[in-house]
Amino acid sequence: MNPSTQIRITIMSLLLVQGSVFAFSDGLSRARQMAHNILTDIPVIRISFGEGIPKDWNLQNMEWKIVDAEGLILVSGSGNSIYDHVFERPGEFKIALSDGHDAEQHDQHGCSHQHYPEEILVIVSSMRMKYKLDELKFSKDIVANASAADIGILVPLVVESYEKNAFTIDLLDAQSHGIGTSLVAVPEERSFVVGSGTYLLKYKLVGRATQREAILMFDFMDNNGNVQCYTHMVPVK
Repeated sequence: MNPSTQIRITIMSLLLVQGSVFAFSDGLSRARQMAHNILTDIPVIRISFGEGIPKDWNLQNMEWKIVDAEGLILVSGSGNSIYDHVFERPGEFKIALSDGHDAEQHDQHGCSHQHYPEEILVIVSSMRMKYKLDELKFSKDIVANASAADIGILVPLVVESYEKNAFTIDLLDAQSHGIGTSLVAVPEERSFVVGSGTYLLKYKLVGRATQREAILMFDFMDNNGNVQCYTHMVPVK
């Protein structure tokens, strides 16, 4: 091999190594950015006006403040008192959280303390839906291994509008839970226009239950995707 050929091979090898390093660095950078994006995802809570946020965290040692879309601090406090706050008007709000304890008090080795998001986005709807589940009625008892197609459900729904306007609501199926059930409550009218008031909803059961004496539950969804659960205390016959 002559010297010029050896020099060209050496240069090409260096370029390939350099390209591999750049490709690896670029891939590592993208991986780090993706991990950062995942770790910094902000939890989103959807509720209606006149409601508070669900008690999903123990915030006993946390300081918090609620900020509106314009960046104005509306209220601040500490600990689980955040769960006493009611969002009286619709809109988007941010809950900023910070640790109320000195960082030196944390476990320096195992991160044994709990972790919380730094921010929570709260989207407050101008519509509120409340099923009056204590007044829910079945037209017939549920019988094991029999089609439930002839069983209907009546349940009142209370609707409130912040602006007192009419709007369209879309009802979802109510899924059942319990031993040996495939029952689904399907609304007879899925989409309709409402204003503030009480409406009597009609559902038809689809599927069947197979386990005698089972206690079934049905999940009714509101406009925010939150579940209002009904427990049917009459066992499957």
